[in-house]
Amino acid sequence: LVFFSGVVSKVAAYGFLRITLPIFPDAAVNFQTPLMILALISILYGSAQAFTQTNTRLILGYSSLAQLGFITLGIFSLTPQGAQGAILQMVNHGLVVAPLFLIIVLLAERAAGSEDLRDMGGLALRAPVLAGLFLITAMATLAIPGSANFAGEFLILLGTFESKQAIAIIATIGVAMASVYMLRMFIGTMHNRVGQAAVSREIGLRDALVIAPLVAAIVAFGLYPQLALEQSETTVQQAVRPAQTSAGSAGATASAPRTAAGATSATGDHQP
Repeated sequence: LVFFSGVVSKVAAYGFLRITLPIFPDAAVNFQTPLMILALISILYGSAQAFTQTNTRLILGYSSLAQLGFITLGIFSLTPQGAQGAILQMVNHGLVVAPLFLIIVLLAERAAGSEDLRDMGGLALRAPVLAGLFLITAMATLAIPGSANFAGEFLILLGTFESKQAIAIIATIGVAMASVYMLRMFIGTMHNRVGQAAVSREIGLRDALVIAPLVAAIVAFGLYPQLALEQSETTVQQAVRPAQTSAGSAGATASAPRTAAGATSATGDHQP
């Protein structure tokens, strides 16, 4: 599940960027608006479902659905900023979702196998290290300044605003909802009233050796997101350029009849 959500779920989005935009630019331009609307629906639906769920695994699953919507939105903004933000989100989401799923497994073990928020609570009482790892990972998901998620979503929204302002404005709702459902999950598992079967205990050394490096990578990537941006800049520009050229040609072709009609009308007005 960790591998699927962190890696496999990005394959189609990567295919859009590496195959669809450079090889089928006309199709990308023609289907830009429908695909951006579909991505927006994914963001809002995933965020709304994550907000209403009590199962922690489902919260993360719907959160991933919303993040994939942001990635698709950035790609089909057909701008270098949006595409670079999409690549940054692919990397960042893979880094964030892996420790989150592993932490949820540890929390379920401490709640008699239950993944329901109502059966958890107060698990940070005797587990400050586990709570700290969970907090850092949750904060990275919130797109707060200083996290790679912030840089990725900012670039995606910036690129989307250049092409479709209304969609970009509505997509910001998903950013706000992410902060609500992630904080709700963290508070519900770590600080609320202790569940009837919940037992607070610290993370073991073996589990810490698996999760801590991932959390360290999240922090490092948040401090230096240029690591991915600099490596992808040239490739992104090459991938997006054909679609931008196609969009410019389509715009020029659409405006040509109106220009010709205006010239004909002006000529007719000057005839005696």
